[in-house]
Amino acid sequence: MKKNPDNQPSKPVEQEQANPFLTMGGMLTSSLGKLPTGLVAIFLGAVLLSIFAGVGMKYAEKAQKNQPVSIIRLTPSSDAQTSSALLQGVWVNSSEEYAMGLSIVGNKYEWIVSLSGHSGARFFSRGVFQVAGDVLVLETRDDMGYPFDKDKRWIDYLPVSMKNLNIRYDVAKRKMVWTIPQSEFDRVDGPVSKVVRSSVEKPIIWTRQ
Repeated sequence: MKKNPDNQPSKPVEQEQANPFLTMGGMLTSSLGKLPTGLVAIFLGAVLLSIFAGVGMKYAEKAQKNQPVSIIRLTPSSDAQTSSALLQGVWVNSSEEYAMGLSIVGNKYEWIVSLSGHSGARFFSRGVFQVAGDVLVLETRDDMGYPFDKDKRWIDYLPVSMKNLNIRYDVAKRKMVWTIPQSEFDRVDGPVSKVVRSSVEKPIIWTRQ
């Protein structure tokens, strides 16, 4: 046996691995060359159509994901004629279970709730709102800070646990009525949820200050 002049063990010759894409391309080229011209055109057209269809589906899925989800869940009444201008100002409401204040300026609101049994705390929601017919939508914003009462520094202001809330409302002069349907009950969690749930049997009637 002939020895390696460099005294290095001889390496087995590695077989070149076939590139699967090149192999497939060669197979297609070979096959297409044997087909009639008309069938080749039909085949290539089908391939291109499938590629364009796949790309189109990708763009459609991306556009659907980027489309904002509407937070208006209630259907506005067709005969409702209301305007956000009628909501501007400060509103109050009270009962044996709670006292509430609502301040609306521009497209922003602040809703503060004082519940019986929670003397050291106030619950609040700050954010933006929109109206669609007789539907009022409150949308909480986390970047609008906390309320503060300099005369009652011992009171804690706790955020109302909600993202947005749909309310059926009506305004007449200095009165505003809120009715919150059962479908919206789960939108508010925590102690303030009982105020929301009670509005079905006893609507919340606000008085403008």
